[in-house]
Amino acid sequence: MTMRINLLIAVISTLIFASAVAAQDTIQSLPIDSFVEGCGCLFWNDTGGDDPREAYLGYVGTEDGIKVVLNGEPTLFERKKHEQSKKHSDKISIGDRTKEVFTNKIHTIRLEYRVVFACPPDSEGGCEVTKYKGVLTIFKGKEISRFSIRGSCGC
Repeated sequence: MTMRINLLIAVISTLIFASAVAAQDTIQSLPIDSFVEGCGCLFWNDTGGDDPREAYLGYVGTEDGIKVVLNGEPTLFERKKHEQSKKHSDKISIGDRTKEVFTNKIHTIRLEYRVVFACPPDSEGGCEVTKYKGVLTIFKGKEISRFSIRGSCGC
């Protein structure tokens, strides 16, 4: 039963996201086996869910790029830009902002997100996840698609 529900969630999130992108290009959810053990980030449609299985985009333990399933093919987009605006230089704080730009030969992905949950200072290793809200923008020539996203990063 749980497996059917998870599959249904994945199919619905894929359909919602794919229908919002231009007809010639579709972005699907990353398969569960795309995620490796270790540090990484996942971003998904901001539909109120907190389930990473709904993720359609994530960079998995790499500083070089972000993996997206584009038109059914796993595609690695290369990072071109990374900017942070932080309240404190030594820690992550609620309200900190990040802007990242990734490209392949045809598309550009821009992620802009802010911290909505950070580990409390007294957590001493018991908390390893930071949560975000933001906007994902996909550019292809003059075509632009924007999506509200949620995300989490951790180890």
